[in-house]
Amino acid sequence: MSNPFKKLKEIFTPSETRNAAIASVYQATTPQPIFTKWTIQNAVKQGYKKNSWVYRSVYLKSKAGSSVPWYVINADGDKQENHHLTQLFQHPNPFISRQDLFELVISWLELSGNSYLLKLKAGAKTSELWPVSPDRLKPIPTKDPAKWMEGYALDQSTKANYEPDELIHHKYFNPANPLLGIAPLEAVSKIVDVDNAQVAFNQATSQNRGVIDGVFTFDRNFNDQTETDAIADKLNERHRGKRSFGVLGSNAKYIRTAMTPAEMDFISSRKASREEIFIAFGVPPVYAGVMEAATMNNYRTSELVFWFGTMLFLLDDVQDTFNFSFRDELKPGEKIIYDVSNIPAIREAMIAKSKTAKELFDMGVPFEQLNKIFDFRVEEFDGWEDSHVASGQSTPPAGESSVRSKKKMIFLETRATFDTEKEIEKQTDIYTPILTEFLETQQEAIFDLIGKGETVSVTEAQIIKAIKSTETLLKDIVGDMYMDVAIHFSTQFTIEKRDSDDDIKAIVEEYLRKESIILFEISNINSTTVDGIISQALSAMEAGADANTLQQALIDTGIFSPSRALMLSRTITGTAANLGQISGAINVGATHKTWSTATFEVRKSHQAMNDISIPIDELFVVGGEKAMFPLDNRLTPAQRCNCRCSCNYAIKEE
Repeated sequence: MSNPFKKLKEIFTPSETRNAAIASVYQATTPQPIFTKWTIQNAVKQGYKKNSWVYRSVYLKSKAGSSVPWYVINADGDKQENHHLTQLFQHPNPFISRQDLFELVISWLELSGNSYLLKLKAGAKTSELWPVSPDRLKPIPTKDPAKWMEGYALDQSTKANYEPDELIHHKYFNPANPLLGIAPLEAVSKIVDVDNAQVAFNQATSQNRGVIDGVFTFDRNFNDQTETDAIADKLNERHRGKRSFGVLGSNAKYIRTAMTPAEMDFISSRKASREEIFIAFGVPPVYAGVMEAATMNNYRTSELVFWFGTMLFLLDDVQDTFNFSFRDELKPGEKIIYDVSNIPAIREAMIAKSKTAKELFDMGVPFEQLNKIFDFRVEEFDGWEDSHVASGQSTPPAGESSVRSKKKMIFLETRATFDTEKEIEKQTDIYTPILTEFLETQQEAIFDLIGKGETVSVTEAQIIKAIKSTETLLKDIVGDMYMDVAIHFSTQFTIEKRDSDDDIKAIVEEYLRKESIILFEISNINSTTVDGIISQALSAMEAGADANTLQQALIDTGIFSPSRALMLSRTITGTAANLGQISGAINVGATHKTWSTATFEVRKSHQAMNDISIPIDELFVVGGEKAMFPLDNRLTPAQRCNCRCSCNYAIKEE
């Protein structure tokens, strides 16, 4: 007689071969196929055909996924054009195209959570791929804990018609049952049902001329069912249709039994349902066509979010399943990949990222760091942790008098606790909230001018006047930034000062006055703001857009954003810091200055300046532009904004 406790011990005791992942499936259903009421037929009928947002979500994802080519690469990353799997993905079978096949695969995944491809082999190689509807196949759990599953049953069979290796099973992971996926549509099925019911209710109410469901009551008594049916037929005859009307006797009363459209809050409820449906499918509403607050900027952003936040994850899952299923047909080092390099949104983003990475690489940033920052997924190679720019390799601009040797220089030491780059960041953090609040003040002035709701009608003169109304406030902020930060940085040197702080302040004030620094900053900031507003306003007026649309467009440009406040704060504090440094250095008798680049994210033109020394009263030549120090107002925004370079100061030995 068998010992039941021994069998229980085998099931619940961990071992190297025990398949714990399907324990619940094993106990509940072995060895029967796993049937589910969630079918493609029902999903299409109740969701895909009835709900426009479900249709749009599935349409976008299936079209996007089917546009991506698949092929095999070798260990070196080279495409294997003649590989039988590369050709298989291009021509799955004689009767279906690659695009149609992948549209089916992804549509089935979205609607049912499962998708199946049958592999037909010629010898040891798969020669054709055939899609099989998820409604026709059911996975069969195994009796053996060392196995994953018995196979798949076809149609209503209870036996395994296909071995697991004969089918490619793509699925959205279901934690409750790892053998059967769960669909995005299933996750929002109740939301879709409610939304469909709201549409049906509104349609029925409209067809009934706004009369909602209800019952008629009469004071008289009915003798039998025949008499009741006769009255009902008469009511239907009189009151059915668009133009029917009539008068009822016997003190007939109508009592409604359903809620009114106002009670159902039809519009706002549908918007909430729409958001949940799009969230479940991973489709940004703007990209799906919701144009209530759409602009060109946030449309492009939503397109990137769709690809990077949804489609790439989906394609990664499909890729992993392909590589696992075809593992016996791939040589060591070979793998199946997808190629999104020709997707316009990704191509644009990758080009921008690659350009930035190349600039940093040319400056000497090791490729190992770039690989981590930009996630290029490049495998390690010899020397990737080293900078390819040798020390001192860069040459100064032609015609510039410079000294790179430090042997004849006595450099001024700073206070031990004074880290120039960190100190600039501290000052930046202080003034960023102040500038953020100022930009919000400007935004309020412009939004009050534009108004709300109505069609945009605003002149350039009105925009300039609104911005100028905030000019006094900006002048006070910029003036305080320059003076406070400059004084702070002028006192960093440890050599005994020859004059008082008042003299340093006088030097700074004279420089600010002589060079018109503050007025320059205000003019530059406000002109950029005005230009951006005018550009968006003209576009809005040409398109006949309303004020709300223009306001959203201005927000999307970032003219009034915290990120712009950060850029302005970093640029102004950096300029003031360098002004303070050179003032303090002159005050203690420094004769030369040496350009020192920041530790990272340095412009190529600034990297070339690193370690260049010139007399303290001469001008650096950086990128073809002249400057007294880093972030000098003489520099164009391209050479100045967000720069974190500084100078070291020295007394030259006689």
